[in-house]
Amino acid sequence: MAGDWLHMRLDLPEDPAVIGIADRLGLDVLDVVGRLYAVWRWFDQQTTDGQMFNLTTVRLLSEIDQRARQSGFGKAMREEGWLEDHGIPKFDRWMSMSAKKRLRNSRDQAASRARRRVRETSSEKPDKNLTRVEKSRVEKSKENTYGAKRALLVARFEKFWESYPRREGKRGPKASALTKWLAITETDRLAAEKGLDLYAAACNGLPVDCVRYLRHRRWEDETDESAPRRGSTQDQVLAMMREDAELDRRLRCP
Repeated sequence: MAGDWLHMRLDLPEDPAVIGIADRLGLDVLDVVGRLYAVWRWFDQQTTDGQMFNLTTVRLLSEIDQRARQSGFGKAMREEGWLEDHGIPKFDRWMSMSAKKRLRNSRDQAASRARRRVRETSSEKPDKNLTRVEKSRVEKSKENTYGAKRALLVARFEKFWESYPRREGKRGPKASALTKWLAITETDRLAAEKGLDLYAAACNGLPVDCVRYLRHRRWEDETDESAPRRGSTQDQVLAMMREDAELDRRLRCP
């Protein structure tokens, strides 16, 4: 006995051979499918390779007609290429033990892949399951969000830049100031905006350029007199003097 189950395709009723057998015998295709099951079941139970060499062709056709309960059924199968002189062609592909093992493994693997897809879809990292189009939409959304945020910061900087006090009609390099403005934290940007009026009033018409105002947090010079100022140590003071000298050199360059 080769096994306790048979593999039958879902599209078997639409197979041209099944339709051909039905036309030859004047049967309904579903009736033919049922009779084929009875014949294949007999071969599956009585053989391991689908061949009955101990029976002549005439006797084999007669036995098939008995199992199918239809005269001429074996002949119709033979004419459609589904029966040979002594048995079923391609039996090892569909009904042998190895064929059933392959089909079972294929079915189990398909079920395993389906379960894995469900787990991945419900996991905390759904990005792995996104299609290329979906990933492109996510990236574009991130880019649009970043672009909108940057545009708002640039607009705030323009307002801040126009309010910044001039020294001899100059406020320093605008591009460098914008770069520094974008680099500092939001807390520092708010503090710089809030302390600008007080700084402008206290600098006696000699404000540092905008880059140094942001870099050295000069708004703290006038807003917190009790706190120790940044750069109070000798090394920090020297470093600030070198940075100021470098900025002055760049401003003097044509």
